[in-house]
Amino acid sequence: MAENERKYDVVVFGASGVTGKYVVEELAVNHGDIKWAVAGRNPAKLKTILKEVGDEINKNLNAIEIIEADVSNENSISEMCKSTSVLVNCVGPYRFSGEKIADLCVKNKTHCVDVSGEPQFLETVQLKYFEEAKAQGVYIVGSCGFDSIPCDLGIETVRKTFDGDLNSVETFLIVNQPPDTTVNFATWQSAIHGLAHAHELKPLRKALKEKLFPKPLPTSNYKLKARPTLFKSKEVEGWCIPFIGSDRSVVLRSQMYNFQFKNERPVQVQTYMKAKSLVAAIATLVMGGIFMLMTKFALGRDLLEKFPEIFSLGVFSRTPPKREKESTGSFSVIFKANGWSEKLSSPTDKHTEKPNKTMIAVMKGPDPGYITTAICIVNSAIIILKEKDKRFKTHYWSCNRRNKFHHVPSAKSYLLASYVKFLEAAGARVVPLWVLKPRSYYEDIMSKINGVLFPGGGNILNSKGYGRTGQVIFEIATKMNDKGDFFPLWGTCLGFELLNYVAAEKLWMKACAAEDLATNIEFAQGFKNSRMFQDLEKPLEYKMKNQSVVIHYHQWCLTPQNYSLSGLDKFFKVLALNRDARNMTFVSVVEAYKYPFYGVSFHPEKVLFEWILSKTHQHIPHNLDAIRVSQYFANFFVNEARKSSHQFPNKKEEDIALIYNYNPVFTGQYGTNPNTQTYYFMQ
Repeated sequence: MAENERKYDVVVFGASGVTGKYVVEELAVNHGDIKWAVAGRNPAKLKTILKEVGDEINKNLNAIEIIEADVSNENSISEMCKSTSVLVNCVGPYRFSGEKIADLCVKNKTHCVDVSGEPQFLETVQLKYFEEAKAQGVYIVGSCGFDSIPCDLGIETVRKTFDGDLNSVETFLIVNQPPDTTVNFATWQSAIHGLAHAHELKPLRKALKEKLFPKPLPTSNYKLKARPTLFKSKEVEGWCIPFIGSDRSVVLRSQMYNFQFKNERPVQVQTYMKAKSLVAAIATLVMGGIFMLMTKFALGRDLLEKFPEIFSLGVFSRTPPKREKESTGSFSVIFKANGWSEKLSSPTDKHTEKPNKTMIAVMKGPDPGYITTAICIVNSAIIILKEKDKRFKTHYWSCNRRNKFHHVPSAKSYLLASYVKFLEAAGARVVPLWVLKPRSYYEDIMSKINGVLFPGGGNILNSKGYGRTGQVIFEIATKMNDKGDFFPLWGTCLGFELLNYVAAEKLWMKACAAEDLATNIEFAQGFKNSRMFQDLEKPLEYKMKNQSVVIHYHQWCLTPQNYSLSGLDKFFKVLALNRDARNMTFVSVVEAYKYPFYGVSFHPEKVLFEWILSKTHQHIPHNLDAIRVSQYFANFFVNEARKSSHQFPNKKEEDIALIYNYNPVFTGQYGTNPNTQTYYFMQ
């Protein structure tokens, strides 16, 4: 069932539990604009919870629907998933039923969030369901409560505002609770079984890195050392111990993801917790040692589960916490960040001097166990539900060229379908960008999109259509990036020439013989020190160097000499060269030093999608290695554009703009057109 056809926006599973009750209250008080329901195995308890919450907030919740769903009945869980866009799973410990819920959510294309603080469960689900969830367009997001949104989001906020290269962050948690405040038994139970199975984490994490994060994190010359088990902190003016919650493991996976998929410099992290006193710190460490020892044996685990109050010194209890105590609790997290004021161009570049910049950030909130947790998980669900424009897609816009068209005489512009497919193959969606529009049009549309691809084709660079449009887009993109608003450009063939023409403000092309020319890629010195090729793996690099894997279709080239004379070598870094049929060397791959602007003189899209043979199209390579090379370029640029945060203000406006509103014509059937499919436009 499509997401917009679901009966509910959000369903709270496990709403009769302690956490579930606070989640229901958060939804009822602050999110009355969405359709939501409660679910669990006991409808009577759910009805009672709705009445209790309604009485507490002075609101009638009788209209909230109840769904009967039991983890022992897979069909009931599946039906529950089918009914909602986002499932809020509050049924813990998650090691017992969480994976089944995640599996059925993926199968039913339902987004799912939970409040798990169990690293083994979280990492198992990511390992098993990452690719399947991605293919289904589904988010399965764990640890969306106090474990571990404040820490993870706090570090990400620090990274974005640091203004330099961030090397490390230490976090210090301070919890302020009234006397006799207790924590839910399910959290205690999760800790028992988590430690009992801790030995299983090492092989799990090895598999996670091999499958999802094969690119090893770059090491820093300045390692963040863990502090002693017990130490007095100047940062929080008190005694601290290591924080053994899931925060650090969650943050480390975020760092691996950001480096693997977003090419961001990873941050070293250590997490600590302030004790109320030295005596309290020592007592916590002693009881923690006893706890860890007891979890290794079945008898010890049984005793811990039967007598949580005794073995936790009253912190954990089977009795639900009292609402009045939770409402007066609070927390603070101190983030101590160290790094450098200078920002290096690549996340793998290493600073040779000691960190010279420190930043302190503070996050504060209400009771962490329940009130903050409810706020975090509900808003996680709402973000997934409402920010659809940021899900699993990147926008690209291709300029259309003015010309006369034999097959569609009334058309005013066109776009080869291979460019659209090229971007879609890497996970993007495409919208055509029109030429000869006012500057305000481009400023507006570029504030809603994530990048621009300038395609190849037959046109004049200094024309008032394609050339002038390209210049305006280039200027706007430059200003955006100068203001810190990431916006990439890509040029293929004529688009490559356009980028160079606009950057140099003059044509520096030289006639060459590169029509229907299949070549390898002759890398320039230092090509690996680039954003485009820094992650290029050796086997593919070898294929690029030694096989004909790209196809050229141009009669004009930029020679290395002209690149130097024009000053273009100050703006663009030359990453690769090629030779034409007369053995003249020309520049074939570039990237801007300062901006995310990239250009290739060849056509990676033709290798993937153009199959029509003609007198001028005889040598396009379609072998597996050439396909992999073309896909590498598509993946790279799409990944660059994913870094842009732009989006349309609403779905309706986006739908109107998408390329799906137009149908490509099978132009290859006419025999005179070497392009398989073409989009024609009336503007």
